Amino acid sequence: MKQTNLHELNEQVLLEETEPLAIEYNGRLVGYFYPVSAMPSAMEEIDRTFTNLVQQWRNETIGISSTTDLVMHPAYQQIIRMGPVVIPLLLREVERKSGRWFHALCEITGEDPVPLEKRGKTKEMTQLWLEWGKAKGYKW
Repeated sequence: MKQTNLHELNEQVLLEETEPLAIEYNGRLVGYFYPVSAMPSAMEEIDRTFTNLVQQWRNETIGISSTTDLVMHPAYQQIIRMGPVVIPLLLREVERKSGRWFHALCEITGEDPVPLEKRGKTKEMTQLWLEWGKAKGYKW
């Protein structure tokens, strides 16, 4: 995926772009730009990037039990910065019971379908997030 600095972006660059762009600011990834013409390959790239970050997060957080440490890990934070496009991928991971993705979903969506009395009950939290995703029309 091509990379560019936020300062170098302008409307003309975006109009002429045919490939996905990773946008950086002060040396940190801050987002992605996907032109319509690149959507099929962009979705494959998003899935690949997401999968690689999940694997990195898993490998580098083995043995860590602190939720704060888990969600502050750079790979987890990069997944959050990928934005709403990864919501179906996160829901897929929640369904597979493959990690602590509730925080990422809350951060990206600005929502939390889990009432206070259900917090900490992973099975019920999982079900509530999956129901939320289906109600919002997400497919995974």
